[in-house]
Amino acid sequence: MRRRPPLLSPEAEGTLLVLVSAAGFATLAILAKVAYATGVAPLVALNWRFILATLLIAAYVRLNRLPWRVPPREAVILLLLGGVGYAAQSSLFFSALRFIPASATSMLLYTYPAFVSLLSYLLWGNPLGRRHLLALLLTGAGTFLLLWSPQLHLNPAGTSLGLGAALVYSVYLLANQRLTPGVNPAVASWYIIGGAAVTFTAINAFTGAFTAAFRPQGWLALTLMALFSTALAIGTLLAGIRRLGAARASVLSTFEPLITVLLALLFLGERLSAVQAVGGVFIASGMFLLHLPLPLRRPAAAVRPDARG
Repeated sequence: MRRRPPLLSPEAEGTLLVLVSAAGFATLAILAKVAYATGVAPLVALNWRFILATLLIAAYVRLNRLPWRVPPREAVILLLLGGVGYAAQSSLFFSALRFIPASATSMLLYTYPAFVSLLSYLLWGNPLGRRHLLALLLTGAGTFLLLWSPQLHLNPAGTSLGLGAALVYSVYLLANQRLTPGVNPAVASWYIIGGAAVTFTAINAFTGAFTAAFRPQGWLALTLMALFSTALAIGTLLAGIRRLGAARASVLSTFEPLITVLLALLFLGERLSAVQAVGGVFIASGMFLLHLPLPLRRPAAAVRPDARG
């Protein structure tokens, strides 16, 4: 009996998977705002997001029969990356959401590719080509336009937290790439997210803030955050990378902040001014340039796509 041909080609399937991942990550800021509206505190929301996501990713690793064990040095590094670096970035991102719109927070976070390029140049002397310089110029101009608008001024504290999240995330990505090469991305994500879960559990237990007494809407937002914004987003991105490669998947991932803006408009009623919208386009363009693979060259080693926010 002849096998039926696949409905989608591997390329089309990979494209769809990466776009699903981008949409999943894009829901994070929206669901966080919903959780806040039901009375869930930011650090408690992060706590339950990572606890639930750790369990979901553990199920993914087990179903795919991936090896749990990694060398002790790499295990410690991954746990510290999650418990310190990723936890710090997530705290800044979720705190920024208390002061500024979800769409603006997402676009500020997506200045991180510019920070990665700049830090790589300052720390290791990685060359900045014309494309990198143009991307830095676009990102800088876009950030300025996003923060300045006669119609809508962003809260300075929220702006600082959003840019701080981008800076910390870029340091986290560079450390991740340098210190843990060769570890399976899904397994590495489990260690990293588990480390973040331990950190937030300890903080909330110490401060007495740990609670599970949420309204049903709060639990729904937290569950969707863990499922769609974390586990599903990571899983589909990893599957998409296997079909498309890291470089092409990174380009498609640039749709994430644009999806966040659309979702914020539809579900939160957030609106950007025309000037800020142009700033968002500049940031997205700079990010697209930095991710676009160079012709006739081997692509750079891929940064592990653990999570965002």
